[in-house]
Amino acid sequence: MPLVFAAITPHPPLLIPAIGGEDFKKVDKTRLAMEKLAESLEEANPETIVILSPHNLVYPDHFNINSMVNFRGDFDAFRHPEITFTFQNDLKLANRIIAEADKEGLPVVPYDNEKDFFELDHGSLVPLFYLTAEIGSSVKILPVAYSMRDRKDHFVFGQLMRDIFQKSKKRIAFIASGDLSHRLLEKNHASEIGKYFDETIKNSFKDRDFSDILNIEPKIREQAGECGYNSIVTLLGLVDGLEIRPEILSYESPFGVGYLVCDLKIKE
Repeated sequence: MPLVFAAITPHPPLLIPAIGGEDFKKVDKTRLAMEKLAESLEEANPETIVILSPHNLVYPDHFNINSMVNFRGDFDAFRHPEITFTFQNDLKLANRIIAEADKEGLPVVPYDNEKDFFELDHGSLVPLFYLTAEIGSSVKILPVAYSMRDRKDHFVFGQLMRDIFQKSKKRIAFIASGDLSHRLLEKNHASEIGKYFDETIKNSFKDRDFSDILNIEPKIREQAGECGYNSIVTLLGLVDGLEIRPEILSYESPFGVGYLVCDLKIKE
C-alpha cells in the first residue's frame, strides 16, 4: 500500500528550539507529539513526503504542484540562517499528479521559477525539522499548495492524489501542515468561534466522523482565523475510503493559536 503515512501538523517557528527560546518550553506537548510522529514516520519508511503548506504559493483558482528539482530552506527570517535544509523533488510523482488532474479537469498547475532551487516556506520547514531528523534528506519532498477554491474541490484534489498514490510503487507519506484558530486569546466573539472551530476539528478525528468538518461554514472559518482547514479537507479526500485509526497526539494553544498533531494511522 503506497500511502503509508498521513498526519496533521502545526508549524509555529517557535517550535524550533533555537527560535523559541523561553517560549519553547510552552509548546512542550507539541514538541513531544512531533517527536512521536517522527518515530511513526520513520517506521513507515517513506520514499517520498508530500507536504501541503498554507504558506506555499497559493493561487486563487488553481492548485500548485512544485515541479522544480532542488529545494532548500533556512530560518533566516527568524534570525537563524544556520538551520538549513536541502531536499530533492519527486518529479515523476509531481508530473503524474499534474497529468491526471488535467485529465479530470481539475485546475492544477506546475510551479518552476527557473532558478537553481526553490526556497521552502516555514509551513513546510517546521514539520520537516522534526519529521526528517532521523530519516535525513535522502527522502524526496513534493511541496503542494491548496487554492482558494471551495471545499469540494479540495476534497476531490485529495481523492485524485489518493488514487495516484495507491497505484504507485513508492511508499508515500502525506503531511497536512496547518494551524487551527489564531484568535483563541481574544476577549471577544472571535475567540468563542475559534474554540468552536478547534473543538469541531478535534472531535471529528476522535469520533472518526468527518461530516462536521466538511460542513463548517466559510464565515466560521474566517472568524476563527485559521490556516489549516483546506489542508485538512484535502487530507480527508486523500484518506477517503481507506482504513484509518486517527490518534490525536497533542493539542495546545499557549499563545492563542491552536496547535494540533494528529497521526491518521493508515492500515497497510
